[in-house]
Amino acid sequence: MSCRAFKPTFLPRRLPFSLNVTESVPSLPSETLRAESERRRVSCDATAAEPDDARDSLDRSRRELDVERANNQPLQDDLRRVSALLVAHAEEHQQDGARTARAAGLENALALSQQASQAEIARLGDLIDQSDLVYTERTMTWRRLLREARAGRESARLVHDALVTRLSDMVTAVGGSLDVTQLVRSLESRVEASTYAATPLL
Repeated sequence: MSCRAFKPTFLPRRLPFSLNVTESVPSLPSETLRAESERRRVSCDATAAEPDDARDSLDRSRRELDVERANNQPLQDDLRRVSALLVAHAEEHQQDGARTARAAGLENALALSQQASQAEIARLGDLIDQSDLVYTERTMTWRRLLREARAGRESARLVHDALVTRLSDMVTAVGGSLDVTQLVRSLESRVEASTYAATPLL
């Protein structure tokens, strides 16, 4: 509502009678005019005070909002800390998942390595068993050959002694002489050569 200058609007625009110079216009009571003027002034003051009231209300609202923000600041700080903790927990959980995946991969690789090691150990065990078997067989063969060689040497010694005695007796009986030692060495060399040629090397 705007405040306008007071104008009496209750008077008729045209009077039903003509005014003479000698006649006077009837006037309103001064109390009525003052009351109307006071009413309009109060109305103007109230209208002018409305923007001030609105500004005061807006300032109060802003101050209340600032107070609410200040009161809610610890809660906001707690919310930020909780959010940071949640983010850190999520990152740690993700890292734990990655570590678990790596551990599972390492465990699988270790299991495969253990299987390969066990297979290699079994293969080496078979080779060792085969080698032991071959070694045992060769050892037994060489021992048999050694026994046979010893028996052959013993037989050769006996033959050697018998031949030496026999030849000595024969040569002495006819009145001659013979180098028995050289003859025996030659015979031993031939027998030894034939023995090595007949025995295969394993």
